[in-house]
Amino acid sequence: MSGVNFVVALGENVIIELNWTLLGIWSAFAIGKQTLKREGKPIKKLSPVQTIRVFEQTVFIVSILATSHFSLHVALSTGLIADESHRTTSKQSRNYPCKERHRRCGQPRIIEATFLQKQKAALF
Repeated sequence: MSGVNFVVALGENVIIELNWTLLGIWSAFAIGKQTLKREGKPIKKLSPVQTIRVFEQTVFIVSILATSHFSLHVALSTGLIADESHRTTSKQSRNYPCKERHRRCGQPRIIEATFLQKQKAALF
């Protein structure tokens, strides 16, 4: 690419991008909290990961499928933190996920072939 000069203004562009990103995340959480409050669900149970996933799915559906039947508020009202009360160990424990256990090979076991096996081998 001769003759083309790229100008990179890192400091200002990064700050602008971060501001817009933070504004988008804050807006998503604000809409999520409003939706949960309107649905009568506990606001403290709002899952940030689920909220971002709902917005990601919404953008995908609008951009690819262009359907007008999808409701952002209905999807956000299902974005609660997963109930993990059945968990018996911490996710940070050493056995999560279960480590693969390899068996040691050991000494080979060589046995004498039977008469029938020797006959079948002779055919090859």
